[in-house]
Amino acid sequence: TAIAHGASGCCGLFERALAGDEDPGADGEDADSDDDDGISEAVAGTPWTYEVRCWAHSAQLILHDVAKKNKTVCAAFACLNRIIQVHSTRAKRLELNKLQTDEGGPVLQLVQPAVTRWNSNVRSCVRVLALWRFVSTTMQTAKSPLSDDDCRAIRIAVCVMLPVAWMPDAI
Repeated sequence: TAIAHGASGCCGLFERALAGDEDPGADGEDADSDDDDGISEAVAGTPWTYEVRCWAHSAQLILHDVAKKNKTVCAAFACLNRIIQVHSTRAKRLELNKLQTDEGGPVLQLVQPAVTRWNSNVRSCVRVLALWRFVSTTMQTAKSPLSDDDCRAIRIAVCVMLPVAWMPDAI
């Protein structure tokens, strides 16, 4: 309901602006109040310039905070970060590519999660699972072996996150 309330407040502001109201916030609401429905005046003296907070980004931040409270998801993120870090070198990426080429299948790259996009962690985890055999081999040669628990944590994290991963894109 907070999202619906914020969206209706946002639409109301733009409707008033399109109707030609001199001051869209003139109905007695303070645009800088704590209850501003996600809208605040961005530039003083410029009444038609407003900052509209992105609901998708807010959802990303909420989902990220919730995921950080789950120990299995945290373990999966830690494993994912370790895999990405090891494969950040050109030599490891080439080793990963060679293993895939030797099998004759398509060559896929690891997907690095974006700091500001929670659902990019889901995409990264899914790609790691698709490349698990090859990644396990390259991690072994890097003397940072992966365990069955690492794989299990990433699988559980994907199962937990996947049903809501689409939400920020849909908002």
